[in-house]
Amino acid sequence: MDSKRRNVRIQQAFIDVALLILLNESKQKYGLQMSKMLDTRFGISVGECTLYPRLDRLLKEKLVTCRWAADSQGGQLRKYYRITKDGVAAMNAVLEQMRTFIARREKSPVVDLRADQ
Repeated sequence: MDSKRRNVRIQQAFIDVALLILLNESKQKYGLQMSKMLDTRFGISVGECTLYPRLDRLLKEKLVTCRWAADSQGGQLRKYYRITKDGVAAMNAVLEQMRTFIARREKSPVVDLRADQ
């Protein structure tokens, strides 16, 4: 696998975890809301072509659910997403793995593996 493709897969996984974190912090959110929050909270700027396939993947894995409802002003129909119990469990497991990885990484000596050395 080339490095560009690998980086995209890593970024997608991070987006998935970030979406679960956002949904875990409140009852429900719609896509545009989450897109804006990804940018402000995590510095991740995503468009519809990235966001909705990631949400669809989380839906297929039953980590989130969705429903159509009118917005708070009773106007525009929006698709609202909620995290499931399985989603909370998956998010917590990944976050624990990340904490363990970071803790172990901080204890390891830094090795520069760049080819130009």
